[in-house]
Amino acid sequence: MGKSFAKITLGMLAVLLVGFGIRLVLVLTAGGDIASSNSFGLMASKLADLGPVKYYSSYWAESTPTVAPGMMYVLWIFGLIAKGFGLGVGSTGLAVFLKIPAIIADLVAIFLIFNLVVNDKRYTVAHAVVFALMYALMPIVFAASSLWNSAFSLGALFLLVTFMAVLKKKHIATTIWYTLAVLF
Repeated sequence: MGKSFAKITLGMLAVLLVGFGIRLVLVLTAGGDIASSNSFGLMASKLADLGPVKYYSSYWAESTPTVAPGMMYVLWIFGLIAKGFGLGVGSTGLAVFLKIPAIIADLVAIFLIFNLVVNDKRYTVAHAVVFALMYALMPIVFAASSLWNSAFSLGALFLLVTFMAVLKKKHIATTIWYTLAVLF
């Protein structure tokens, strides 16, 4: 049985919709960890106000959450955007908004896993759907991106891309992607 474009597209869309759907439902219904959301919201707001250098040097001792350096820059960018939209610290809007990078990272990882498997001659489209769904529906993965405020999804995405670069024997790309994975 061949791998037709229609089968591949339908399989990929189905997996991405399931992955996005579960995350969307959890974000909108469960709301996630309020303390974590508030601390990330406060950090994003302070980073937007002060910038990363000033925040790190003057505000760092008072901040409660400890986050990876890469996530700090993501929070800075999203804090600036949230400020433009008027999303305040402690608001549900900001809590949901700050989960967007992790959810996007999960969806990109699902897409990459699907493509990695579907492009391997040993596997069928059904295999690709199963492997991608295994990641999409893994509780720790969707909980990290849609319930908790975590950099896990971003780090996992960069680690996945690192492994893909290793498989292709791209040594410089491996180093770059692994460095980014460590930052998250």
